[in-house]
Order: sequence, then C-alpha cells, then structure tokens
Amino acid sequence: MNSTLTSLVAYVAAASLLTITPGLDTALVLRTAAGGSSRKAALAGLGVVTGCLVWALVVALGLGALLAASKFAYTILRGGVLAMHRVQNAAISTACIRNRERK
Repeated sequence: MNSTLTSLVAYVAAASLLTITPGLDTALVLRTAAGGSSRKAALAGLGVVTGCLVWALVVALGLGALLAASKFAYTILRGGVLAMHRVQNAAISTACIRNRERK
C-alpha cells in the first residue's frame, strides 16, 4: 500500500467513527427533550440542522478556503461565534432561573 492509500483508509476510518458517534448536537436535543417538551426538542433539532446547512452553504461558496487562508478573517468569525454562544448561554441561564422561580 502506498502512503496516499494508507492515509485515505485512515481518514475514512476516523471520519466514519466520528460520524456515528453522538456529539453535542445529540446531547442538546436529548437534554431538551428530557427536560422540556417535544416541541422544544424539535426546535433544538431544527436549529442544529439549520446550522449544519448554513455551514455547508458557506463552505460551498468558498468561504471555507478564505477562512483557511486568512487568519484575520478566521479570528473575526471565531470572535463572532464565541460572542453568539455567550449571548445564547446568558439567555438559557436566564430562562432556567425564571423557570425555577415559577416552580
């Protein structure tokens, strides 16, 4: 086997294993389903799918190559994503506190 074929086989094996392993998306949907309603879980799943589709569209448009080539563009995007996650976490924390206060 040449090194290219060996690398390809190793990549396919790793990608396959990572694809079938449940990740944070699955944990989010399961947690939402266990602690909330099926509607909230469906919305969480819809959010996961929407995020995947948006990312696929961005990559298909070539922005993945731009981000790989430009450290500045990557840093800006990463900062935006981190800020978005902080806002979402604050909103979730606030909702959890309000939910506990109601009970």
